[in-house]
Amino acid sequence: MKIFFFITLLVVVLAEVDNTTQEDKRSFEIFTLNNNFYGNFIDHEDMVFVKYYAPWCGHCKALKPIYENLAKELYNKLKFAEVNCEESKEICEKEGIEGYPTLILFRKGRSKKVYGGERNIEAMKKFLENESLPPIIESTKEAIEELKKKENSFVIIKSEADDQIRNKLVELVDELDYLHFYALNTEMDNFEISVYNGDSKELFTYEATTLDKFNGTEFIDWANTKTFPLFHQVNMPLFRRIENLPVYTLWYFYQGTIPKVHEDLFRGLAKKYNGKFIFFSFNKVISEDQVKHMHHTGNVYPVISVIHTNKRNMYVMDEEATIDEETINKYIESILNGTAQLYYQLSDPIKPEDQKDVFKLTGHNFNEFVTTKGKDSLIIFCVERADMCKYFLTTPLAKVAKRMQGIDTFQMAWIDASTDDVSPEWNLNIIPKIYLVSEKDGETKKVEMNEMPSEENTMKFIMENALFKFEMPAPLPEEKKEEEVPESDSDSEEAEKPKEKKEL
Repeated sequence: MKIFFFITLLVVVLAEVDNTTQEDKRSFEIFTLNNNFYGNFIDHEDMVFVKYYAPWCGHCKALKPIYENLAKELYNKLKFAEVNCEESKEICEKEGIEGYPTLILFRKGRSKKVYGGERNIEAMKKFLENESLPPIIESTKEAIEELKKKENSFVIIKSEADDQIRNKLVELVDELDYLHFYALNTEMDNFEISVYNGDSKELFTYEATTLDKFNGTEFIDWANTKTFPLFHQVNMPLFRRIENLPVYTLWYFYQGTIPKVHEDLFRGLAKKYNGKFIFFSFNKVISEDQVKHMHHTGNVYPVISVIHTNKRNMYVMDEEATIDEETINKYIESILNGTAQLYYQLSDPIKPEDQKDVFKLTGHNFNEFVTTKGKDSLIIFCVERADMCKYFLTTPLAKVAKRMQGIDTFQMAWIDASTDDVSPEWNLNIIPKIYLVSEKDGETKKVEMNEMPSEENTMKFIMENALFKFEMPAPLPEEKKEEEVPESDSDSEEAEKPKEKKEL
């Protein structure tokens, strides 16, 4: 019945479009979706670009004329729609909309894609035109040679037209959305996959030539590093590309212009240390706060900081050091061989009157806490500014702390994982992260909790793994059922967005 209603409605709408003047036609190019036929509309169309908004949102009002003009230009390539999240809250909750406006592209048979670029017509038009291309584009040797004359990076697959590797690569296209995929038909027994770096003008060939040896995750990382710009001004799309790469990131801060000798130096180093280091430049006029955040005074340029592979800790090069090939090579090698010193700027200890139910640590007392003998120590790594962590620390974990107050052989505390207080040996790819560290009669034990914490599963985790056994404390009186909390993505700032709706 719903499908019949949708088709009937669509026919009526299209009929109305045909009977309108050119001036009125615009209003039918952006479909207003609601709970009644949202799913049917998305499923029916090959490509739909949807704007999720709130009427009171200032950014949404600013986007409205841009979005309308975009729909005018591209209405013959895809459908445009919008959802009022004040009226259709179920839809917006289902799609995980956390801020306004949010733009999502839906493509039949492929995963949805949230638009994260600039909100101008040129950027959005380029995004949609790129996404409207086939996942893998049939090409020729001559066309590939023409592509190499441009500055774009891309993937080349040589195989028989029906080789299963092409289906495998289609599954990876969305993960490598900064690259176009081109196919050359051959009669070779095995396939060959190469990537072309438009910046360095180099071609790299992937080692796997048969499907049984092809690893999609490894290929994504390999293609990412091989096609990364050698020495580029940092921007959000490039920064997102390295979030999950196990590489060090060198930031070169400068003012004015970059000396050619430095440009050549870092481009050469990017080739030498490909797969181990990424090299960014950053002009201080963009944000002097960023320079200071990475532990420089802001008075001397150029200067260098290096972000650890864990994307948390940093190395800070002496501001007075000479920036030349010998010095930088030695510095990079010292980082790789573990002799370089990480930068630590320990947070001040928390005053007793500022402590809450779950004790907060800083770098001044963290090591003492986790090496305490004769106790089971529960250590919680969280990010103070993240709403998810605030919830855990004030609700389920606060209840655990209260219940365990009378256990002399137990202690628990938390530390802000986004600061310099935490060293790299703690694997903090997910936030929150909880460990139970114990020492008894010379035996040391460290166990990681692999679930999002609730009062019940945290108590169970402690009971099962504590070296010092104790009787389970009674639940707190008048205990209410905890709210469900969505799973965490990562410890990056972007992943920890507030739950209340906000303008973006």
